[in-house]
Amino acid sequence: MRKIKRCLCLLLLLCIISAASCAELFDEQVLIDAGINVEEVHVHIPGLTKTYHFLWVSDLHIVIDNDEIADDKHDLVQSRQTSWAIRSDGKQAGDYWTEELAEVISSSNPDAIFFGGDMLDLCTEATINKLKEGLDKITPPWMYIRADHDEGIHWLKDTDREKNQSMQEEVCDNSSIFTLSYPEFTILGINISTSQMLDDAVDKAKEVVRQGKPIIVVTHVPYDSIVDRSLDGISRAAWQDRNLCWGSDTSYVPGEKMQEWMDVVLSEGSPVVEILAGHLHLTWDGMVTERVHEHVFSQAFSGNVGLITVDGE
Repeated sequence: MRKIKRCLCLLLLLCIISAASCAELFDEQVLIDAGINVEEVHVHIPGLTKTYHFLWVSDLHIVIDNDEIADDKHDLVQSRQTSWAIRSDGKQAGDYWTEELAEVISSSNPDAIFFGGDMLDLCTEATINKLKEGLDKITPPWMYIRADHDEGIHWLKDTDREKNQSMQEEVCDNSSIFTLSYPEFTILGINISTSQMLDDAVDKAKEVVRQGKPIIVVTHVPYDSIVDRSLDGISRAAWQDRNLCWGSDTSYVPGEKMQEWMDVVLSEGSPVVEILAGHLHLTWDGMVTERVHEHVFSQAFSGNVGLITVDGE
């Protein structure tokens, strides 16, 4: 009888452990069942014994027309809210975020979620509150790198930039560099990559490089490829002959400190194995050097979410 009880207890313990393990597994089907277009990227880092799953969400462009908008900008903001930053079924970006997207990506149980910039179309109390409402539903670790729209004061009555930056700091840390460190690699987030990296950001990023682990760079603005001109071509085709990447002959020409960082990223001995970006509202996948791969993700307001699988194969 005692043996039977021991066996039952052991069986119950194994079931509990098994259920807990299953609860922690990433479930891509949750995203698919919700009608999300999943953009998949595979990053291979030799020596990894565990497979990691990360999600990418950028260019959601939450926009809300209210009395915070300048009197002569209501028509413009209304058109962006009702005709531009919407899904094909007509759901506006902010409602899509709080009513569906935030809960869905959280329930898929990724190792972390990267919010890759332009989550907001402009920074107001209304859009910040809408963003926070969705973030409150996120349980996995997350990183939020801002871009110009996230702190944007365009089209507003009150153009106090310090006030808008303060509102962003209420969402989460707004430092120049973010990191998520894992035993075999590091995620390095570049904040406000629509602006030049300054001394503080470059110094912090280079300190991460000196740790000697492979690095995945998370940035809103892509880096132009020096080996594949197709990125230049699709950007110019989509954006009125403008290459909206960081590079020598683009709309984002690096200054001295920014170039110093790009030299590290693009050098022959670079520890960077992958660059993840958004900004262009289109998809591109290719090599920026002979060794460094980059993926540019499409806009989230159309129902696109990136899935980054990192393994050792």
